[in-house]
Amino acid sequence: MLLTKFLIIVFPLQAGDAESAKQCLGRAITVAPSTGHTKYLSLAQLMEGKESLQLYNKAIEIIINAQQNKVQSNKNTSPDEHKENISNIPTLEEIPDTLTRELSNAHCAVAELWMTDLCDEKDAEMECSSSIAKAVESDPSNPEAWQTKARFHLIKSEFEVITLSTKQIYLKKMKPEIYLS
Repeated sequence: MLLTKFLIIVFPLQAGDAESAKQCLGRAITVAPSTGHTKYLSLAQLMEGKESLQLYNKAIEIIINAQQNKVQSNKNTSPDEHKENISNIPTLEEIPDTLTRELSNAHCAVAELWMTDLCDEKDAEMECSSSIAKAVESDPSNPEAWQTKARFHLIKSEFEVITLSTKQIYLKKMKPEIYLS
């Protein structure tokens, strides 16, 4: 069923029919507005300006709620169940959680929106900077967050910050600790 819904949205997009995809995503949001952040992220990419911003913010809200629910369900697990399950679960330091990466990427998308569609809005620079900070804070190992930060500082001609950000991108993508051992 989920695959069918996904294909209903993907086929119009691949055929270049963004309007049909928007309608399908809009229906999916109407049916279940408080679950499923990906439909909000997908529709946000098809929209512009403030409409896109609202959709990204809703996706971020849903991701944060999902993360909190995940933490809460882990707290409700008995110690014995936790010990059995813990050996198979990588830590956040080892492999970022999918939700964590999606949250960081959503903040990057919001920052990009402030650098483009919403650049003439009041406090656009502050909002963009805030979104970038949230992206890096959400997932410091996300190269996309560091790339977004570098683009922001490139626009502002702050070249020394760009150098630091690009070093972070290299470090996150290349995993130098593998080569140092």
